[in-house]
Amino acid sequence: MMFLLTAMAVLLPLLAALQYYWLGQVSEGATERLQSSLRSGATAFRHGAAQLGPAPPIELIALPSSSPLHTIGLAAKQPAWDALRKYLAYPPPASGRG
Repeated sequence: MMFLLTAMAVLLPLLAALQYYWLGQVSEGATERLQSSLRSGATAFRHGAAQLGPAPPIELIALPSSSPLHTIGLAAKQPAWDALRKYLAYPPPASGRG
């Protein structure tokens, strides 16, 4: 009985230390994956925003397409703005999961 208690007293701290170390390793890997995903998403967002040019005033975005003010420059970039709105509403799933 004493041998069993001694073995448990030695193994329990050892296993706790190993679990703590392994958890740190897993956490570092997850952090790296999240940072990489964030960087690639920010790069894609910047690339898409650069193609759109400067953002039109919010008043022009909200105007109906039949408005005369809508035709003074927003119409040329409307497909790009629609694509960006659609992308932001439904971003693609993160890769590397599973």
